[in-house]
Amino acid sequence: MQNYNKIQLKAKERAVIQTVSKLQIAIESYHLDIGLYPDGESMDVGTLEELLVSNSDLSEFSKNPFTGEAYTANDVSGMITYSFDDRTNSYHIVAFGYQNNEEIVNIGN
Repeated sequence: MQNYNKIQLKAKERAVIQTVSKLQIAIESYHLDIGLYPDGESMDVGTLEELLVSNSDLSEFSKNPFTGEAYTANDVSGMITYSFDDRTNSYHIVAFGYQNNEEIVNIGN
């Protein structure tokens, strides 16, 4: 049973990583459309997705595989954050795994 739980946990973490990849493509599309990256110092992915969906750079809201619900700033597992530094014109997306104990991906431009 322990191996089954590990497999489920890894699958959920992989789903979070897929969401991050999808977000990065949508952010770059937003940048091509608007000429700027979304502004935000430490934005949760739910807020970022609202912006990207409203601009048609993302077709739908993602669900957190740990909760089965839309991502929020209060996710206890699978949290994803976005931050933009206007001084360097760079962004970072950081995602965490189970109970947000471990960073599973950190990407940016």
